[in-house]
Amino acid sequence: VSDGSGNVTIGSSGKTITAVGSGLANTPAFSVFKSSAQSIPNTTITKITFDTEDFDTDSAFASNKFTVPAGKAGKYLFYTKLQSDSTSGETVNIYFYKNGSSFVKQRQSIHASNRRTFQVTAILNLAATDYVEVFKDQDGGSARNIDGDANRISYFLGYKLT
Repeated sequence: VSDGSGNVTIGSSGKTITAVGSGLANTPAFSVFKSSAQSIPNTTITKITFDTEDFDTDSAFASNKFTVPAGKAGKYLFYTKLQSDSTSGETVNIYFYKNGSSFVKQRQSIHASNRRTFQVTAILNLAATDYVEVFKDQDGGSARNIDGDANRISYFLGYKLT
């Protein structure tokens, strides 16, 4: 007999079984965005700053990086979307850094001058105190802006999978 809350009573002994995986909330979880533009110098790998939090369930996002809290090791999904100006002929790289080193990189060659949206997704196996950041570089000859505003056109999010 189910009581409707994930518990099942078997027979008349009153033993209950709780469903495996019930109550999982995919936390820690965070979502942050840029509220204003950030200039990225030519040929310089630059950390992206995210100045506004939508939410941060475990207070694990600070100083523009997510740090795995104690006791929360596991597999995490991360996603970033950055809108930026670009020019024909340049190459843009978006990185996830893990513990200060490039871990995932998305590279895009630009064939027309206009605004571009760059997206990167990764699943990382992380231990307590590991941290993840977003970086960008480009070789367009001059600085390029990453856009930011209240509509969350450039953002970074992540959450624990298992």
